[in-house]
Formats: sequence, C-alpha cells, structure tokens
Amino acid sequence: MVMKPRTLSVEPFKKAFVFLLHTFLLSSLPFALNTVSSKKTEAEALIRWKNTLSSHDSLDSWALNNITNLCSWKGVVCNTVSLYEIYLPDVGLNGTLDQLDFSSFPNLTSLKLRWNHFHGLIPYQISDLRNLTYLDLSFNSFTGEILDSLFTNLGKLEYLNLTGNSFQGSLLSILTKLTKLKGKLGNLQYLGLLIDSPHNSTIPFELGLCTNLTQLILSGRSLTGSLPLSLTNLTKLSSLPITDSNLCGHILPYFLTNWTQLTVLMLKNNSFTGEIPFEIGLLTNLTYLNLSGDRFSGYIPQATKLVHPRPFSQLSFRSNTSNDLEFNRTYVLVYFLQPSHRYDFTKGWTFEVTHGSGSKYESIKWAVVQKHL
Repeated sequence: MVMKPRTLSVEPFKKAFVFLLHTFLLSSLPFALNTVSSKKTEAEALIRWKNTLSSHDSLDSWALNNITNLCSWKGVVCNTVSLYEIYLPDVGLNGTLDQLDFSSFPNLTSLKLRWNHFHGLIPYQISDLRNLTYLDLSFNSFTGEILDSLFTNLGKLEYLNLTGNSFQGSLLSILTKLTKLKGKLGNLQYLGLLIDSPHNSTIPFELGLCTNLTQLILSGRSLTGSLPLSLTNLTKLSSLPITDSNLCGHILPYFLTNWTQLTVLMLKNNSFTGEIPFEIGLLTNLTYLNLSGDRFSGYIPQATKLVHPRPFSQLSFRSNTSNDLEFNRTYVLVYFLQPSHRYDFTKGWTFEVTHGSGSKYESIKWAVVQKHL
C-alpha cells in the first residue's frame, strides 16, 4: 500500500500569527497614544510661551496647524518619544520665561537660550526639569537673586552658563545654592558666572568641589580676594578665563602643577601681582596664554621650554603696570629651547606670538613678539 504524504494545515499557524499580531498591536497602542499626547502637550506649551514674547519672528514654524511636525520646528530637537532639547541661541527673542510651562517637558535634557533679550527672574519652576544636564542662559538680561529653590531638583546638571546677565548676590551665595544639587555639585563640567553685585564676594572654597570641571569662566568687578587653594582640585580644567575682576594676590605654583590639562589660560584685567611662576612651563598643552591687564612683575619665565616648539595662538602680557615685566623695547625672538631671559618692558605694548600651522612650520623654534598699537 502506498502511503500518501500528510498535508499540514496552515490554519492553526494563521490563527496563531493573527493572535500574536493582535496582542502586539494592543500592547503598543498605549505607548503610541502616550507619545502623541506627550508631543501635543509639549507643542501647545511652546506655542503658549511664544505668544507671550514681544519678539518671535524666528518661530514661525511654531503653529497650531503644525503641531504634528513638532520635531521639525525651529530650535526643537526630539526623538520618537518626546522633545529633549530646546536650542534657540541668538534668534532675537524678547520676553521672559514666566509663561514657559517647564512641567510639560519631563524629558528635556538641554535648554540653550544664550544671546537673546530675555529679562526678569529665572522662574523657580525651572527646577521641574529633573533630567536637565545642560543649561545656557548666558548673555541675556536676567536680574534678581538666584532663588534657593531654583536648583532643587537639577541633580543631573553638567553644564551651567549664566554669564552676561545682571544677577545679584555673591558668588558664595550662588555656589551655596548650587550645593543643593542633591550633593552632586561634582557633576558640573562647565561653569560660567558673571558676578555683578554691589556687594563684594570672594571665590569660596566650595568651588573646589567641582572636580569634574573642564571649563571655568569667572568675571565681575565684585569678585575680590585671592584664588583659594581648593582650586588645585580642579585637575581636569582645560580652559580657565578669569577676567575683569578685582581678584588679587599671587598665582601660586601649586595651581599650575595641578592644572596640567590647560589649553587656555586667560587671567585678564584683574589685580594679580607677583612673578609669573616658573611652573607655567609645565602646561605643555597650552595654546592660548593671556596675562594682560594685571600687575605681574619681575622675570618672564621660560614658559615654552619644551622639546618641540609650542603652537601658541596668542601670547599676551600687555599693560602689567606694577614694577612692570621686562621686555625688549623693540621686539624679541622667543627661542623655545632657551632658558629664561630678562627683557625690558614698554607700557601699552601687546606681545603676540606669531606662528603658522601645518608641516611647514613644525621645525620652527622661535616666534616674533612685536609691538601692536
């Protein structure tokens, strides 16, 4: 007897596939609905805020008839779930943050509003942005004191730039409030503050707790006193501009021996005194050095005593007026492998190392330092 092959029915497989597909779609539906609802909430919050601004020509894409295209709006960056970045630098916005409903953006990680015309206080509701890691409100016209409640929940903050505003209060009080970041002050990698207050303040010891800082920018005539030794803990610093302040005292060798990652060192228009430490030569990554407008005196150390020439983009010692640094009166050739030399100095000169780039200049061991009126 010849056995006929058995034919398998596909019906059970079809039913199983339909069942699994149905289950998947039902389980995905709440997520999809939540995603649509989240983006709609965010879009509506942005439109309400836009309508309170006195100048918002750059935000034409923010419209009720364009809500479904939130991710293509000007300055809005989002993923499949929700908006996570608002990026609106230098777009001419004028108004306040009072009507921006921060609670509508639970997944926002970055808020960049620098170089606009925002004014008034920073609302305490900004602390609703619990996932914020990057906050740049620099170069606006914000005023008032920074409230205790401002940073209550911003424990993930890594970048904070508030320079170029008119906040009141001392640096000490601001940093004391920053310590409310759930003990995570050490998360900060960038800190920029302009202290403009009728009350003088010193740099507090607590700033040395920000051990992950790679960039620190401090400015303001109300800054006084000397640099605290706790700043030697900032061993990851790559850029340190301290400008237009009344900070004084010596630049101690201990700082330079711990700031070996610096590529930019700008101590401009302050009241620092004493000699420039020889240890500045340990900053082998330095490409920008500006010590102008201070009161340094004595010898200029051989800051470029390296095996290879250093590609300085700028080297300036202009207008150090206390006893004066010593330079040649016309020009000097800085030979990178020479020991320290004594130079004569003429007030009002800018000394800038001129250099080239590329393989053609790799063997150059000197640079011209000239007078610039």
